[in-house]
Amino acid sequence: MWGQALSLSSSPTTTQVAQGALNGIGKLVVPGISVVVAAVVKYILNVTLIPIYGEIIVPITTIIYHLVNCLIVTTVLYKALKSKRDIKNVIIKPLFAAIAMGLAVYFTYKGLGLIIASNVLNMGISIIVGALVYFILLLMQKTLTKQEQQSIPILNKVFSKF
Repeated sequence: MWGQALSLSSSPTTTQVAQGALNGIGKLVVPGISVVVAAVVKYILNVTLIPIYGEIIVPITTIIYHLVNCLIVTTVLYKALKSKRDIKNVIIKPLFAAIAMGLAVYFTYKGLGLIIASNVLNMGISIIVGALVYFILLLMQKTLTKQEQQSIPILNKVFSKF
């Protein structure tokens, strides 16, 4: 679960769950500190990079904000629970799958743009292709445990046929 959060630009929802877990174990200050640290990083990046690159940098710094927030919260949660991270399965494999997914979405969108004039259709197809690439790579790399696979309803349907 944590690897997917980190590799997907650290989903704000997963960060909120981790923050709730920290609150539940008595680490009440950590979520606030992580938000402030991430906000300061985002502010510094925006002030530094917007004059150079323009408004295009804002979504990138927002992703960095969420990543910093998630890294702080999950690191503290792992330490508080005295849990060891499996770096290969938790970060490297999902990150590889996420990069491949991003490339698949980009090239599918650009390729379909040469054939189909509808940006909405191109975007929809590209997102579906990206999701398929991501999940196929996670399965091929054996990143998802059996329990995680069983928690995804569509995977249950697929695997029940084999």
